[in-house]
Amino acid sequence: MTPLGHLLFGYLFFLVLSKIYSRLSLSEFLFGALLPDIDALLLITGGYFLYHGMFTHSVFFLLFVAIIFGIRFSSVSIFAGGMLHLVIDMVLADTNPLNGLGMRLLWPLSGVQFYLGWFDLSFFPSGYWVHLIQNAAYEIILFMAILILYLVTYRLLTKRSFLSGFHAFLGPLKKTIKSFKN
Repeated sequence: MTPLGHLLFGYLFFLVLSKIYSRLSLSEFLFGALLPDIDALLLITGGYFLYHGMFTHSVFFLLFVAIIFGIRFSSVSIFAGGMLHLVIDMVLADTNPLNGLGMRLLWPLSGVQFYLGWFDLSFFPSGYWVHLIQNAAYEIILFMAILILYLVTYRLLTKRSFLSGFHAFLGPLKKTIKSFKN
């Protein structure tokens, strides 16, 4: 999944999880949802395809970062966002031509690759960047479908307008943006 997809679906899952655990922070959850793909910095060195899905996609990496950042931020939010990233990557079975299929969740203790493979977003012969754009387009379409489903459900359950549902959907985002301005 692309970083855009991890942000969009991170937001959707945040809406659900924040109802269960109200102390989650949106900005820190989304930071965690993007965190495992920090290995994209290796694109500069050419090591990305060799190491993507390895050390930054490990539960131990997420725990380490959550503990370090937990001194100042919500370690639960960061860890939960990161775990969501790992689950999404396992479900999508995003194949990497050089380091195989799946995530090395227990690296460095084990090199076993975990994947569920419900949806195959394997690399297309057209190349990495075309693949990235195609996946982003699919993710936006899926996100829009889920948003429409949310708005219709909101309308049916609350008998309020679609606009009201859209404001409810964006509520946590507006609250987070307002907190950054202060």
